Amino acid sequence: VKLMGITKPRIHVDTVQGGVISAGAQSGATWRNATSVGWWLPSGDPSTFTTDYWGTMRGRTDKVGNLNFFIPAARAWYGQNTIDRAFDKGIVGYWHDEGDEGPDTGDITSASNFYNPLYQESVYTYQRANRSGTRVWSMNRHSYLGAQRYGYGVWSGDITTDWRTLLTEAPRMLQTINAGMARTGTDAGGTSGEDTSVGVTGSDSVGKNVPSGELYARWVQFAAM
Repeated sequence: VKLMGITKPRIHVDTVQGGVISAGAQSGATWRNATSVGWWLPSGDPSTFTTDYWGTMRGRTDKVGNLNFFIPAARAWYGQNTIDRAFDKGIVGYWHDEGDEGPDTGDITSASNFYNPLYQESVYTYQRANRSGTRVWSMNRHSYLGAQRYGYGVWSGDITTDWRTLLTEAPRMLQTINAGMARTGTDAGGTSGEDTSVGVTGSDSVGKNVPSGELYARWVQFAAM
Protein backbone atom coordinates (compact mmCIF):
# COMPACT_ATOMS: atom_id res chain seq x y z
CA VAL A 1 0.00 0.00 0.00
CA LYS A 2 1.33 3.43 -1.00
CA LEU A 3 0.00 6.47 0.81
CA MET A 4 -0.29 10.02 -0.48
CA GLY A 5 -0.93 12.96 1.80
CA ILE A 6 -2.95 16.02 0.80
CA THR A 7 -1.24 19.32 1.59
CA LYS A 8 -2.10 23.00 1.45
CA PRO A 9 0.41 25.85 1.00
CA ARG A 10 -0.43 27.31 4.40
CA ILE A 11 0.36 26.64 8.03
CA HIS A 12 -2.03 26.53 10.97
CA VAL A 13 -0.24 28.95 13.22
CA ASP A 14 -2.45 28.90 16.32
CA THR A 15 -2.43 25.16 16.95
CA VAL A 16 0.00 23.31 19.21
CA GLN A 17 1.48 21.60 16.15
CA GLY A 18 1.69 24.87 14.27
CA GLY A 19 3.56 26.49 17.12
CA VAL A 20 6.15 23.73 16.92
CA ILE A 21 6.64 23.30 13.19
CA SER A 22 5.58 26.58 11.60
CA ALA A 23 7.94 28.62 9.49
CA GLY A 24 10.75 30.36 11.29
CA ALA A 25 14.11 28.77 10.58
CA GLN A 26 15.75 25.37 10.36
CA SER A 27 17.04 26.00 13.87
CA GLY A 28 13.60 25.15 15.22
CA ALA A 29 12.17 28.62 15.77
CA THR A 30 8.38 28.83 15.74
CA TRP A 31 6.17 30.69 13.31
CA ARG A 32 6.45 33.89 15.37
CA ASN A 33 9.94 34.43 13.94
CA ALA A 34 8.63 34.31 10.38
CA THR A 35 7.68 37.99 10.43
CA SER A 36 11.30 39.07 10.74
CA VAL A 37 12.45 36.81 7.91
CA GLY A 38 9.43 37.56 5.69
CA TRP A 39 8.23 34.05 4.96
CA TRP A 40 4.51 34.81 4.83
CA LEU A 41 2.35 36.02 1.97
CA PRO A 42 1.30 38.61 1.20
CA SER A 43 3.40 40.82 3.48
CA GLY A 44 4.88 38.71 6.26
CA ASP A 45 2.65 40.52 8.75
CA PRO A 46 0.67 38.28 11.17
CA SER A 47 -2.27 40.65 10.73
CA THR A 48 -2.72 39.07 7.28
CA PHE A 49 -3.37 35.62 8.73
CA THR A 50 -6.86 34.35 7.97
CA THR A 51 -9.10 31.54 9.13
CA ASP A 52 -9.00 28.39 7.06
CA TYR A 53 -12.30 27.51 5.41
CA TRP A 54 -12.06 23.88 6.54
CA GLY A 55 -11.73 25.06 10.11
CA THR A 56 -14.55 27.56 9.69
CA MET A 57 -16.85 24.78 8.50
CA ARG A 58 -16.15 23.03 11.79
CA GLY A 59 -16.57 26.09 13.98
CA ARG A 60 -12.84 26.66 14.48
CA THR A 61 -11.20 30.08 14.48
CA ASP A 62 -7.49 29.23 14.43
CA LYS A 63 -5.49 31.18 11.86
CA VAL A 64 -3.42 30.11 8.88
CA GLY A 65 -0.51 31.80 7.13
CA ASN A 66 0.37 31.31 3.46
CA LEU A 67 4.00 30.30 3.02
CA ASN A 68 6.01 32.30 0.48
CA PHE A 69 7.56 29.62 -1.75
CA PHE A 70 9.35 32.29 -3.77
CA ILE A 71 11.88 32.48 -0.91
CA PRO A 72 14.53 29.70 -1.19
CA ALA A 73 14.97 29.42 2.59
CA ALA A 74 11.23 28.95 3.05
CA ARG A 75 11.22 26.21 0.40
CA ALA A 76 14.16 24.49 2.10
CA TRP A 77 12.38 24.58 5.45
CA TYR A 78 9.12 23.26 4.04
CA GLY A 79 10.82 20.46 2.10
CA GLN A 80 12.82 19.34 5.11
CA ASN A 81 9.80 19.25 7.41
CA THR A 82 7.62 17.49 4.85
CA ILE A 83 10.13 14.72 4.22
CA ASP A 84 11.35 14.32 7.80
CA ARG A 85 7.85 14.39 9.30
CA ALA A 86 5.69 12.73 6.63
CA PHE A 87 7.79 10.72 4.18
CA ASP A 88 9.63 8.90 6.95
CA LYS A 89 6.25 7.91 8.42
CA GLY A 90 4.99 6.27 5.24
CA ILE A 91 3.70 9.13 3.07
CA VAL A 92 5.44 8.51 -0.26
CA GLY A 93 3.51 10.96 -2.45
CA TYR A 94 2.17 14.49 -2.12
CA TRP A 95 -1.19 15.79 -3.25
CA HIS A 96 -0.61 19.55 -3.43
CA ASP A 97 -3.96 21.30 -3.34
CA GLU A 98 -4.77 24.99 -3.79
CA GLY A 99 -1.30 26.03 -4.88
CA ASP A 100 -3.02 27.96 -7.66
CA GLU A 101 -4.47 30.43 -5.18
CA GLY A 102 -1.48 32.52 -4.24
CA PRO A 103 -2.53 35.77 -2.52
CA ASP A 104 -2.73 38.87 -4.71
CA THR A 105 0.28 40.94 -3.70
CA GLY A 106 0.71 42.97 -6.88
CA ASP A 107 4.19 41.56 -7.58
CA ILE A 108 5.82 38.33 -8.74
CA THR A 109 4.38 36.43 -5.78
CA SER A 110 0.95 36.88 -7.35
CA ALA A 111 2.04 34.76 -10.33
CA SER A 112 0.32 31.51 -9.38
CA ASN A 113 1.74 29.89 -12.54
CA PHE A 114 5.05 29.75 -10.68
CA TYR A 115 3.75 29.31 -7.13
CA ASN A 116 2.64 25.67 -7.32
CA PRO A 117 5.79 24.38 -9.11
CA LEU A 118 7.90 26.05 -6.41
CA TYR A 119 5.63 24.46 -3.80
CA GLN A 120 6.52 21.01 -5.17
CA GLU A 121 10.14 21.94 -5.90
CA SER A 122 10.67 22.38 -2.16
CA VAL A 123 9.79 18.73 -1.53
CA TYR A 124 11.55 17.42 -4.64
CA THR A 125 14.88 19.08 -3.87
CA TYR A 126 15.05 17.88 -0.27
CA GLN A 127 13.91 14.34 -1.04
CA ARG A 128 16.39 13.94 -3.91
CA ALA A 129 19.23 15.26 -1.77
CA ASN A 130 18.43 13.22 1.34
CA ARG A 131 16.47 10.16 0.16
CA SER A 132 18.19 9.68 -3.19
CA GLY A 133 17.09 6.08 -3.63
CA THR A 134 13.41 6.93 -3.69
CA ARG A 135 11.16 8.23 -6.43
CA VAL A 136 9.58 11.66 -6.03
CA TRP A 137 5.88 11.76 -6.86
CA SER A 138 3.29 14.49 -6.56
CA MET A 139 -0.15 15.33 -7.90
CA ASN A 140 -0.92 19.02 -8.25
CA ARG A 141 -3.94 21.18 -9.03
CA HIS A 142 -1.87 23.58 -11.09
CA SER A 143 1.11 23.27 -13.42
CA TYR A 144 3.41 25.31 -15.59
CA LEU A 145 6.00 24.64 -18.29
CA GLY A 146 9.01 22.97 -16.76
CA ALA A 147 7.22 21.59 -13.72
CA GLN A 148 7.84 18.03 -14.96
CA ARG A 149 11.39 18.17 -13.63
CA TYR A 150 10.04 18.02 -10.08
CA GLY A 151 8.32 14.62 -10.24
CA TYR A 152 5.13 16.41 -11.16
CA GLY A 153 1.68 15.22 -12.13
CA VAL A 154 -1.48 17.30 -12.47
CA TRP A 155 -5.13 16.49 -11.95
CA SER A 156 -8.30 18.26 -12.95
CA GLY A 157 -8.91 20.03 -9.67
CA ASP A 158 -12.40 20.39 -8.22
CA ILE A 159 -14.88 19.73 -11.01
CA THR A 160 -18.64 19.39 -11.28
CA THR A 161 -20.47 16.17 -10.51
CA ASP A 162 -22.39 15.54 -13.73
CA TRP A 163 -22.22 13.65 -17.01
CA ARG A 164 -21.34 16.74 -19.05
CA THR A 165 -18.15 17.23 -17.04
CA LEU A 166 -17.16 13.60 -17.50
CA LEU A 167 -17.60 14.11 -21.25
CA THR A 168 -15.22 17.07 -21.27
CA GLU A 169 -12.51 15.38 -19.18
CA ALA A 170 -11.08 13.28 -22.04
CA PRO A 171 -10.23 16.27 -24.30
CA ARG A 172 -8.99 18.26 -21.30
CA MET A 173 -6.60 15.50 -20.31
CA LEU A 174 -5.37 15.09 -23.89
CA GLN A 175 -4.75 18.83 -24.08
CA THR A 176 -2.82 18.66 -20.80
CA ILE A 177 -0.66 15.84 -22.17
CA ASN A 178 -0.08 17.78 -25.40
CA ALA A 179 1.09 20.71 -23.28
CA GLY A 180 3.84 18.51 -21.89
CA MET A 181 2.29 17.15 -18.67
CA ALA A 182 2.36 13.42 -19.40
CA ARG A 183 1.04 12.43 -16.00
CA THR A 184 -2.47 13.74 -15.57
CA GLY A 185 -5.63 12.56 -13.89
CA THR A 186 -9.25 13.40 -13.22
CA ASP A 187 -11.22 14.06 -10.04
CA ALA A 188 -13.27 10.89 -10.40
CA GLY A 189 -16.91 11.51 -9.58
CA GLY A 190 -16.52 15.26 -9.38
CA THR A 191 -16.55 17.45 -6.31
CA SER A 192 -19.86 19.27 -6.19
CA GLY A 193 -22.96 19.97 -8.26
CA GLU A 194 -25.94 17.95 -9.36
CA ASP A 195 -26.07 14.62 -11.15
CA THR A 196 -29.44 15.17 -12.82
CA SER A 197 -29.70 11.54 -13.86
CA VAL A 198 -31.11 10.85 -10.41
CA GLY A 199 -33.48 12.74 -8.18
CA VAL A 200 -31.88 15.46 -6.08
CA THR A 201 -32.84 14.71 -2.50
CA GLY A 202 -30.73 17.13 -0.47
CA SER A 203 -27.24 18.30 0.32
CA ASP A 204 -24.51 15.68 0.10
CA SER A 205 -26.84 12.87 -0.93
CA VAL A 206 -26.95 10.93 -4.18
CA GLY A 207 -27.56 13.45 -6.94
CA LYS A 208 -26.45 16.47 -4.90
CA ASN A 209 -22.65 16.69 -4.57
CA VAL A 210 -22.56 12.88 -4.77
CA PRO A 211 -22.60 11.05 -8.14
CA SER A 212 -25.02 8.29 -8.91
CA GLY A 213 -23.61 4.78 -8.88
CA GLU A 214 -23.63 4.67 -12.69
CA LEU A 215 -21.84 8.01 -13.11
CA TYR A 216 -19.22 7.13 -10.51
CA ALA A 217 -18.57 3.69 -12.01
CA ARG A 218 -18.11 5.12 -15.51
CA TRP A 219 -15.83 7.86 -14.19
CA VAL A 220 -13.62 5.39 -12.35
CA GLN A 221 -13.47 3.24 -15.49
CA PHE A 222 -12.35 6.25 -17.48
CA ALA A 223 -9.82 7.34 -14.84
CA ALA A 224 -8.25 3.88 -14.80
CA MET A 225 -7.59 3.84 -18.55
